[in-house]
Amino acid sequence: MMTNFLMPNRNTNKVAIATGIAALAGVAVICAIPKARKACGEWISNTFENLKSMTAKKNGGSWQEDLEKSEKLKGPVGRRKNTAKIQVPSAGTNAWKDEWTSE
Repeated sequence: MMTNFLMPNRNTNKVAIATGIAALAGVAVICAIPKARKACGEWISNTFENLKSMTAKKNGGSWQEDLEKSEKLKGPVGRRKNTAKIQVPSAGTNAWKDEWTSE
């Protein structure tokens, strides 16, 4: 889209191919040179760390604090119900059969 605005008279396929080749060459240079690769890796990790800290500040806390608060809201561990078991009192009866046969 930018190529249409920058060079409207030229063939856009050639410009797109040249842009793609330049981008690929830049990535190849970064991956080939160890110092550049390390510097780019550090820059990317620092950027993500800054984004994480900014979102944590916006949300008002960290996920560890949220996890602790949620565990407190659940109550004592000894009084919690076992959710692995499905306890239905009428599962063993045949009352459902009577409803279907009467219709």
